[in-house]
Amino acid sequence: MISLHSHGSGFTYSDMGYLIKLTISNNTINHENLKSKHLVSKGGVSGVAGTHFRWGAGIRVTPDGKIVLLATSRNIIAGGSLDTNYWV
Repeated sequence: MISLHSHGSGFTYSDMGYLIKLTISNNTINHENLKSKHLVSKGGVSGVAGTHFRWGAGIRVTPDGKIVLLATSRNIIAGGSLDTNYWV
C-alpha cells in the first residue's frame, strides 16, 4: 500500500510518501512500514500555501508502470486558476 500525508501546521507542510506491506490472514491485518520518503514539490506555488497532499491526494499507475501523484491546492477557487506540480 502507498500512503500520502502532509506533516506541518500553518502554511508549512512536508509531503511524505509511505510504502507499507499489508498481510491479511485469518481475519487479521498486519502491517509493516517498508520505506518512507519526503517528496518535495517542484512546481510553482498555486492557491493559498501551494499544492500539498494535505488538501487532497491520490495515486495513479500508468499502463507502463509509472506512478503519478495527484494533489490539490488550498482554495483554488479564490485564485481563479488550477496549477499542476510534480514531486521527486
